[in-house]
Amino acid sequence: MLDRDTTSHILTAVAEPLSDRLPAIATGLSERIRTEDAAYAALVAPAELRDTILRNLRQTVASMLDRSRDQPIDLSDATWTGRTRAGQGLPLASLQDAYRRGCRLLWEAMIETVAEKDPASLPDLLPCVGDLWDIVDLLIGAVTEAYQAVESERLARDGERRNAVLDVLLGGPGAVFPAGGGAGLVAEASAFLGLPERARYAVAVVRSVTPIAGLPRDRGHPAANGFHILWRIRADHEVGLISLGADPLTEPARLLQEHGVAAGISPVVGSLAELARARWLAEIALQTCAPGADEVVVLDRRLPAALVAAQSDRPHGSTRTARRQARRRCCTATATPC
Repeated sequence: MLDRDTTSHILTAVAEPLSDRLPAIATGLSERIRTEDAAYAALVAPAELRDTILRNLRQTVASMLDRSRDQPIDLSDATWTGRTRAGQGLPLASLQDAYRRGCRLLWEAMIETVAEKDPASLPDLLPCVGDLWDIVDLLIGAVTEAYQAVESERLARDGERRNAVLDVLLGGPGAVFPAGGGAGLVAEASAFLGLPERARYAVAVVRSVTPIAGLPRDRGHPAANGFHILWRIRADHEVGLISLGADPLTEPARLLQEHGVAAGISPVVGSLAELARARWLAEIALQTCAPGADEVVVLDRRLPAALVAAQSDRPHGSTRTARRQARRRCCTATATPC
């Protein structure tokens, strides 16, 4: 291993002429990156990219000197870069590749500078390449950690918003659905979830005491017109918003049966605005499951028992008026004569 004093001497001797080369390196590299990487070209302004590359090159040289003097390496610039590029939406792989390309160009510049200013020190310079790549690995590690922290924060925010949107659509705790259908909220929910306002939907309510292992989680939209489910997890149950696509209701029912759960599924509704009612009907269907049994009940197939359950489901179901209202609501939703 090269003596630290020798490394420090070489780096100190060439620091000024090497520093003079860095602006041209930053300009050339920024131009090549923007030409070859569409993400950089679309997301990062030319001047900003050049300035960031120049700052990172200087930080790398300073870090090599710090290491040769057994001083800690400053990772704050790398952390800033990682967080900034994550916020801009730049792919992490593009960011990491830019650091590696800068490292290679910096090493070439170091060789050329030493060859010009102190050619006798070239043999002593060669072992410095290990230190350079170690430092770049540390910088890339800091960049990656900062980038992933921003992504985690974004996912947490998106998850919280997603849950709030599902609560509004499904009539969950604390949901507020304005009188008149909440058209604005439905439109916002449609845009956020990527679901059309009018389409074939249903709701599943699954009885559970812990999140059901193996249930298909949110996988985005299928390639074909098949169904997919967005789940909202609660303490003792899970509620699934089923976007049916072209599939019949029997398909999600079959999937839940394969997972051995107790679940109720609502009839098909034609819009996001009808999901709160569909959730209530799914809960009624779940109440018709035999105690302790793992069965999947589609409401349309168990109407007599559902009508009985509907009479006791409302908060004030003990009154005759409330029982009649609940019964009428269930009959209307399922198009069944009462």
